[in-house]
Amino acid sequence: MVQNDFVEVAKVNEIPAGKMKHIEVNSKEIMLANLEGFKN
Repeated sequence: MVQNDFVEVAKVNEIPAGKMKHIEVNSKEIMLANLEGFKN
């Protein structure tokens, strides 16, 4: 069974421009990257 539920793991302003954040969600490891910074 495939689930398409979204899980909020971080807000954009929690990851500075050019940095990465390691997250574990539902026993799976993922890496978030903010490549160019937050833009309005």
